Amino acid sequence: MPYRRAVDETARGLQTFQSDLELFISPATATASLNSLEPFNPSTELIADGVDAPSHHPCGKVASFIIIETEVSMSAVSTIGLDLAKNVFQVHCSDVSGTVTLRKKLRRDQVLKFFATQPACTVAMEACASSHHWGREIAKFGHRIRLIAPAYVKPFVKRQKNDMADAEAICEAAQRPTMRFVAMKTEEQQGAAIVFRARDLLVRQRTQIINAMRGHLAGFGSIVAKGPCHIAKLLAKIADIPAIAQPILQLLADRFVKARDCRSKFFSCTVPACVEITQKGVHSFDSAFQFLQRCRNGTRSRSSPCPSRSRDHPWSWPRL
Repeated sequence: MPYRRAVDETARGLQTFQSDLELFISPATATASLNSLEPFNPSTELIADGVDAPSHHPCGKVASFIIIETEVSMSAVSTIGLDLAKNVFQVHCSDVSGTVTLRKKLRRDQVLKFFATQPACTVAMEACASSHHWGREIAKFGHRIRLIAPAYVKPFVKRQKNDMADAEAICEAAQRPTMRFVAMKTEEQQGAAIVFRARDLLVRQRTQIINAMRGHLAGFGSIVAKGPCHIAKLLAKIADIPAIAQPILQLLADRFVKARDCRSKFFSCTVPACVEITQKGVHSFDSAFQFLQRCRNGTRSRSSPCPSRSRDHPWSWPRL
């Protein structure tokens, strides 16, 4: 009978459907879902006009599945890329798989409030002048700070370089397993760096003034040797040039005196700290300096050992 054959085919189809359904859900759940459907009653009459097929197959069963998409919560954030700026900061958050969970702009006064409400995660930034300050402040909330050199972030910028693209590139670069990070500096380390940078600035200003005065006087036939020890000869030759240029050179001479005075005040304030830092550095090279002194004085014997030439000894440093 055609109806009985249709029932057998439908039963086999339900068994196949149940086996496929068990791949996604548990067997008990699949059996309960199929049993909840109305079974087919073979005695039900089919209403048909003999030409068209029935409106629905009498042996068919329909199972519907509802897929509910939930928004990823902020608790799933594992890495935050922060693009630093003066006023407007850009935040890019992603989970462990790299899926973007949040893109947001923050004002300067909103940055710390935002990270205070986030669970502990990895916060990545480009290494720059202010990155160490923000790293110390954000680390107080339990976050792990990662500073990346800008040269390592640039390959991850796709196109249209802007704050949003930079924050995304920082976040992606921080998730690379072989990425190299920059050590975060403390306030004491940054203060020690200012000491040497300020001294270098004063020395360059002094050298610029001396070279400018030597160049101007050379145009009038006055030649003076290089070095700050010959500045007295430069000042003495100012009177030999035309009167219209004398006030300008005198102005440069005054600037040189001010730079020298600033340098003296600088050393009077910072020499004790610099001496302490230098003593710590020299102490580690004590054996090497003693060896050099013996070589210079000719008191080194053939049996005296020579320190290994590693990068930690002064004579192996490159000459500038």
